[in-house]
Amino acid sequence: VFAKTRQAAASLSRQIQQKNVDKYYCAVVEGIPEPSRGTLTDYLLRDGKTNTSKVVKKETEGARKAVLHYQIMEGGEIRLRESREKVKILPKPGKEGISLLSIRLETGRHHQIRVQLAHAGHPLVGDKKYNPGCGEDYLPIGLCSTRLAFCHPFTGKQMEFSIVPFGPAFQPFFIT
Repeated sequence: VFAKTRQAAASLSRQIQQKNVDKYYCAVVEGIPEPSRGTLTDYLLRDGKTNTSKVVKKETEGARKAVLHYQIMEGGEIRLRESREKVKILPKPGKEGISLLSIRLETGRHHQIRVQLAHAGHPLVGDKKYNPGCGEDYLPIGLCSTRLAFCHPFTGKQMEFSIVPFGPAFQPFFIT
């Protein structure tokens, strides 16, 4: 979301700080998270030199709380945008499979989804930055923003933008 004026930017920024912006994502991760639905709460520290973030202890100077909610989704047809061909995502040898997750962010931190899921033992498929088992020939990163909702900065009208990333059968569990 980009604001056209300083007033609109201030309004959007205020909504984000007050946690009045809903952010939903879909992610393809390695492994099968247990439990199948849950909340990840970590403290992240950003490294501007390497453009990465990492999970640290709460007391670490500069650490910021990061909270996300996830649920394993069933089904969904995964297609590569470049070819439009159906593909099978096969895990690396020794992995227990892959999972399609619906994610709702409570906070918005630098690379939050990627860092938290990798730290939990379920890195994103195709994430060359946070998934050490991801080779150069691996698939593109398995992360897609599916829904964004906020109030219009001037009219106050609820604005919602969403997509269905994997076809009509896929419905994120957070959307009612």
